[in-house]
Amino acid sequence: MKLRGKILATILTAVILVFLVITGINLVSSRTVAQQQATEVAEAVAENYASEIQETLNTAKNTAKNLSINITTMLNNDMG
Repeated sequence: MKLRGKILATILTAVILVFLVITGINLVSSRTVAQQQATEVAEAVAENYASEIQETLNTAKNTAKNLSINITTMLNNDMG
């Protein structure tokens, strides 16, 4: 093998190695960012559902409280 071929093979090997390292770093970085974004979206959705559920529970609690007051009033006034 001529000297030119050896130099070319060495340079080509170095370029391929650098390319693989950069690609590997990019893949790891992209995965980390994707995981962070997925976690943020999941937390936002969970908070939204939690707010909706809290509102529903508060409505049910207030309805039960009002019903209790009405029944107690009816029983105290002998209306029932």
